[in-house]
Amino acid sequence: MKHPPRTFARLSPLAILILILLAAIARGAPPNVVLFLVDDLGYGDLSSYGHPTIKTPNIDGIGERGIRLTSYYAAAPSCSPSRAALLTGRYPLRVGLPRVLGPETTLGIPAAELTLAEALKEKGYRTAAIGKWHVGHAKPEFLPTGQGFDSYFGLLYSNDMIRPWVNTDRPLELWRNDRPIEHPVDQTQLTVRYTEEAQKFIRSSEGNPFFLYLPYSMVHVPIHAAPQFRDKSRAGPYGDVVEAIDWSVGQVLKTLHEVGVVDNTLVVFTSDNGPWQNMPDRMFQGNVIKPWHAGSAGPLRGYKATTYEGGVRVPAIIQWPSRIEGGRASADIVTAMDLYVTILKAAGAAVPSD
Repeated sequence: MKHPPRTFARLSPLAILILILLAAIARGAPPNVVLFLVDDLGYGDLSSYGHPTIKTPNIDGIGERGIRLTSYYAAAPSCSPSRAALLTGRYPLRVGLPRVLGPETTLGIPAAELTLAEALKEKGYRTAAIGKWHVGHAKPEFLPTGQGFDSYFGLLYSNDMIRPWVNTDRPLELWRNDRPIEHPVDQTQLTVRYTEEAQKFIRSSEGNPFFLYLPYSMVHVPIHAAPQFRDKSRAGPYGDVVEAIDWSVGQVLKTLHEVGVVDNTLVVFTSDNGPWQNMPDRMFQGNVIKPWHAGSAGPLRGYKATTYEGGVRVPAIIQWPSRIEGGRASADIVTAMDLYVTILKAAGAAVPSD
């Protein structure tokens, strides 16, 4: 008598998720992909990760319909290296971006690297990046439009990279595609404008698979929220900014529903690194930024720029209603580089052999 086949009960939650994603390739159309990335959001900054006063029902809802990862690690405790790894699936040092880029930095993701956007475009995806880029801008090939994105709208680097916080004469500009369109930038409206751009992109999909990369400029200091979000949170100005992002996530998810693609859309929400609780003295010039404008790592030790848990262990929540059973949490270790491979396999795209 043959032994009965092994069941999912013997597998870890992460292994089950990967099997489901791989099996989905053969069962229908490739999924749309929406990747939310928040700047400097800490492990303890969401309701579903234990924050007592910040309310994030829309973000938490992704986990209720999918899976919440409690041991997800960014590739680095700072912006540029973390984002380079997320977009290429490789360690930051191998991509040549081991440190944060500034306004005058001449580095960027090398043209030889295959980004998520480039790999998905080869499978017929429409691609858009909306928000903070921060992985190179000195050459046209370093811009989002040179790295596989059909369109771009946002800031090329961190919103604090202007005087008095950074010694530069380069203005902080809002870009569309390959050119600046506006400065100075009204940062109070960034989250709202990013949301509107994301909704337009989704509505123009016309049934074609799409990849939307939405890296918010917030909650990086200086923090800003539109008037309709101010003084709404019990957690002060920082809570207002997080709850504005929660609103944005809700609007994007609502648009997926309206267009009728939510069931076959893989949604990922995460952060690039932990909270910037160790800001240097230069950040407090001008009496704009306050020490309490940084987030929380919850029960974890450390913060941004450190390799303690609080610097690299961040929230990560995934939903794909037609493929992933909802309401689960997993403590299995996952990294930003795993997202690259998993998304490509779910889309039926080739994973680079190197």
